[in-house]
Amino acid sequence: MPSLHFFPRARKVPAKIPLQTLREAFSRLCADVMSVVAPPVCPVCGAVLVQGEEYLCAGCLSRLEHTGYATVPGNPMEQRLERLTGRHVPALALSVYTHGEVSGRMVAAFKYGGARTLAVYAGELLGEALQASGRFEGYHALVPVPLHPRRQRNRGYNQAAELCRGMQHTCGIPFEELLVRTHATRQQASLGRQARLQNLQHVFAVRKGAHVQNGRYILVDDVFTTGMTTATAVDALYSAGAREVAVACLCAG
Repeated sequence: MPSLHFFPRARKVPAKIPLQTLREAFSRLCADVMSVVAPPVCPVCGAVLVQGEEYLCAGCLSRLEHTGYATVPGNPMEQRLERLTGRHVPALALSVYTHGEVSGRMVAAFKYGGARTLAVYAGELLGEALQASGRFEGYHALVPVPLHPRRQRNRGYNQAAELCRGMQHTCGIPFEELLVRTHATRQQASLGRQARLQNLQHVFAVRKGAHVQNGRYILVDDVFTTGMTTATAVDALYSAGAREVAVACLCAG
């Protein structure tokens, strides 16, 4: 009788799962766990965010007081910038800045509280307002007002650049970090008018190797108060050969 040879059945090798897929699944699992253990809260009022709310709760978003400047040529921002620069500078701000209210707390959260993604979200709102206005078309780039490198290292990011990241998603204009701060300055809020002017002398310059000549740019910052910082940055772009500069700020006070 012929001998029978039995061979073990070949084991089925499971298909390899791409590493990126595993990482994404793990990230989703962690997010699900954290949403139960430590649910996300509104950085302004502390309320737990519900489904459909991303960064601000619906209540705070509804209480954000809008300026209406986006669709108003000759608005107070433009008037002030014209006095400071001697030029007509198209300008808008999304919200009225009020310390202690929604706008003030939102700015404090991403400026001093590390809420970086909130700045991106706020930029998306600002970009939507800019796009809907119909007054800011044909611009080549969004340009964030720069921080001094030491202050940016301490904060971990430049909030104006994060606003630009959000804006480019909703208005379609790319952003370029064309300006640098040549030296550190004292906080403007604590200074008088003359001290502010001296504090800002020659503080901005175009980044080495950047091509600004004949470009049209929208300068972006978080808060517009006296307008001196903004006007100084506008002048720096014009001095480097920009053809037109506009301004978009999240808040105006």
